[in-house]
Amino acid sequence: MNRTNIAAVGMPQGGTTALYNIINFIFMDNKIFTASALYHSTGANAGEGALTVVNEDLLRKISAMEDDPKIPRVIIVKEHHFVPFLCNEWADIIFVMKRDIRDSIASRRRRGKPLISKGKIASDIHDYDPKTFEGFKTWCRYLTDDCFQRWVDAAKQNKTKIHIVDYAEYKTNPKLVIKLIYEQLQQYNSSLKLDEDKILYTVNNLQEYDRNTTFFSPAMVTGGGKNNNFKDHLNQQELDYIQNNFKDWINNERDIVQNKK
Repeated sequence: MNRTNIAAVGMPQGGTTALYNIINFIFMDNKIFTASALYHSTGANAGEGALTVVNEDLLRKISAMEDDPKIPRVIIVKEHHFVPFLCNEWADIIFVMKRDIRDSIASRRRRGKPLISKGKIASDIHDYDPKTFEGFKTWCRYLTDDCFQRWVDAAKQNKTKIHIVDYAEYKTNPKLVIKLIYEQLQQYNSSLKLDEDKILYTVNNLQEYDRNTTFFSPAMVTGGGKNNNFKDHLNQQELDYIQNNFKDWINNERDIVQNKK
């Protein structure tokens, strides 16, 4: 039995939950059931509302059970920061969401969460004070490097299939993004059919679904999920730092105008 291993990755509060759910419901709508998991290198519990938690050892065991019909044909793992094993050995295709880091940071602060990675703390590699400006700068590098660029660079080097999804495009033209994701998935399962309206409705109404089938939690969505809704949650020093150092991570005027329509 051939299986497809999919990694849905990107920065915290960067749209990875929406990304995961689009992928998951495309398969579910085609009556292809998936195994879904959060990745945690230590195998620890990932927190309230989490589904199965996997690590490298568990995924290797699952891979060794290739012929076991009890294991779904599609396995989707959701993660934020770069994991060499997932990228270089495990995933058949990686979907990575890219978002304006100002919105990601603002969303995290609305939820009252510090600019830290629980995974890095659990792995004992957290080394900065998130309350300082230096800590803020470290978090910006974490979002752009660990949660995006390292995935892209490693995938290209190892010739792993990777598809970049832009959060701003998803908010302005969700049907197009859903179609593009579907087209990537169809390369692994040609029998997939797509109903963009049904998938979009599903993703927008996740509260109707069992928590065991989605990573969705209402607490994850802040500010209505809108772009450029960050101004009350970053100070001027922080905004200037991002403007001067992360121009590629700031939505352009076209995105801003479209989102106001």
